[in-house]
Amino acid sequence: MKTLISLLIPLLLFGFKSSEKSTKVDVKANSYAVKMGETCLLKYPSIWSWSEERVRGPKWAYAYGLVASSFIELWEYTGDERYWNRVKDYADTLIDNNGIIKGYKKKDYNIDKINSGKMLFHLYKRTGEF
Repeated sequence: MKTLISLLIPLLLFGFKSSEKSTKVDVKANSYAVKMGETCLLKYPSIWSWSEERVRGPKWAYAYGLVASSFIELWEYTGDERYWNRVKDYADTLIDNNGIIKGYKKKDYNIDKINSGKMLFHLYKRTGEF
């Protein structure tokens, strides 16, 4: 899990900017961030499936929130709906129709679990669902 996170952060920080210098090729397709995103989409069927937690299923956690944020940024950058759909699937898997988050315990108030909540602003803005 740490390996994927350590790869995603630099790619998000530098992948977009470094690719903008090229004018002769499709900038977005050659971005390191996009290449990493494509690898994640092809290799892992869900946001949580790349980690050791995949056996236990999805959960509301910092690392998954980071991956979801990365996919949102890739969707905004490329317009590729596959990134958006991966985030939406993660949210739909963990949040029921009453807005209850599977496995989230309010009494924990763990700051790490808040990271996944950032995606909800984007989801609400686009879908109006809450």
